[in-house]
Amino acid sequence: MEEPTGVIDAVADEMDAVKTIPDTEEAEQASEEDREPAEPEDASEDADEEDEDGEEEAVEMREFDFGGNKMAVPVSDITPELADKIDEFSKGIWSDYTRKSQAHAEREKTLSEQEQAVAKITALNGETLEKYSQGLQLRAEIEQLKAVDLNALWEADPDQGRRVSDALAQKLADFQGIVNDVDQQEKATRAAQQAELARRAEEGRALLDRQIKNFSTEKAPELVSYVVKEFGISQEDADQWALNPPVARMAYESMLYRRMQAKAKTPTAAPAKTKPVKAMKNKGGASGRSADPDKWSTAELRKELGLAS
Repeated sequence: MEEPTGVIDAVADEMDAVKTIPDTEEAEQASEEDREPAEPEDASEDADEEDEDGEEEAVEMREFDFGGNKMAVPVSDITPELADKIDEFSKGIWSDYTRKSQAHAEREKTLSEQEQAVAKITALNGETLEKYSQGLQLRAEIEQLKAVDLNALWEADPDQGRRVSDALAQKLADFQGIVNDVDQQEKATRAAQQAELARRAEEGRALLDRQIKNFSTEKAPELVSYVVKEFGISQEDADQWALNPPVARMAYESMLYRRMQAKAKTPTAAPAKTKPVKAMKNKGGASGRSADPDKWSTAELRKELGLAS
């Protein structure tokens, strides 16, 4: 009995489908392998070599500071002695720069304060002069009004007399106001001048104390006495030594020099005279032995020393 052709064909198709499944899986695996990057066989070895290179590059560094500009140098590239010298030199330059900068800042501050004081005093003087000029003008006008005979003017023209009298009274009041203003401005000018002198004196004391230890407390009193006595300077002027530090220092050095000169001229005490050594008395009496031990015989010397038998 023959099998139907349709059944045989169906079975054949299923067998072919089963055979093609592994081929499809192998193709998919091959495509995945193509997509993934291939790792080099010596990847771990390369990583180890990179780690070793990184350790070799981590060398010890020494940093130098040039006034805020820092530079790092490998320790192996410079000797310790030279590194210390460079470090000392850079620090010395920075310290000197800082010191000079501070001194410059102090001078700038001093000049600024002086300029402010001068501007204030000048402004006060200018206002005072302006007020004074107004006062002079008012005084001239007052003198003219006072020259008018107000009694006669009141009788001849009462309205005019009243206007002249009112104008005179107003100008007298204005003049008194200007006098008061000038007085206040003069007081303010004197106060500003005194404040400037006090500031300069304090600055001078601080400067001399930096140059000479305890100058204002220990050296200044004897300096004042010295210049008053030796140069005839008044006590009031001598007490103002802090206003002129260079002159005060020169006077102080002059005082020290004169003291040194006076000390050098003081005669030294004469050395005490030495008394002559008395010769030893002859214990032998009538033995006729010489009084000079150098002239004694051996027997006499042994006898004197108690060595004779």
